[in-house]
Amino acid sequence: MEEVFHPLEAYRDRLKKEHARNVREAFDALVAEAGTDEAANRKTCAELRGLREKLAAVHGVTPSDIVCGNGAAELIFQFAAALRPRRALLPVPSFSEYEAALASVSCETRYFALPRADGFAVTEALLPEITEDTDALILCTPN
Repeated sequence: MEEVFHPLEAYRDRLKKEHARNVREAFDALVAEAGTDEAANRKTCAELRGLREKLAAVHGVTPSDIVCGNGAAELIFQFAAALRPRRALLPVPSFSEYEAALASVSCETRYFALPRADGFAVTEALLPEITEDTDALILCTPN
């Protein structure tokens, strides 16, 4: 299989370390304010205003652009509840929580099988499957 060069490949490790350091600093500040990791884990997004403000400053966005949750599954369900799509396109294989979250809001989910020969990568073959009645397209890495 031919390797695909990603333009940021040379910077990937540096970016990961920098992102992890910035997030960890913001989280450490929250933990210091809350008292313990356990207390921070019980906080809701509304209560995490300080964390949201710090993350927003690090990433150059507003705090309202930041959504916090206790793990990926919670955030996926928050996404489905907020958007409430009627019809979604889900490339598979994928994390099963996307399907469950879409079902929880009575969304009709169509599936697009990603070929093993393409390393389960999303390719242009997906484009014709996106129709006018597609309210949501779920893309994640890795798929």
